[in-house]
Amino acid sequence: MFGLNCENKKEREIIIDDKIRRQMDERGWSEEEIRLLASSDATGASIDRRSPNKTSDGLGRNDTASVFGNDTAYIVVNDRTNEVVQISDKNDTNWIADSRINWFDKS
Repeated sequence: MFGLNCENKKEREIIIDDKIRRQMDERGWSEEEIRLLASSDATGASIDRRSPNKTSDGLGRNDTASVFGNDTAYIVVNDRTNEVVQISDKNDTNWIADSRINWFDKS
């Protein structure tokens, strides 16, 4: 999947909130795909700056986040809370990756 080798890696414990769960099917993701991808090596870095009204605990975020996948099929996971912050839309051929993502050098 996505050209990543996830064998022999421990599954990362992630939190998928209701907002992300509602988006999963329409954006072409399964929970298994998200969990597997989150257990692979990060391919980029971002930041989670959600406001309190966008989080399940009502607390704002100002945390680093790791990106897994590629620019057309990726997830963003908060490094401190392990919450899945964003999933790309794999069904949208015009999807533009979040501009806050800093992709790691692939060379």
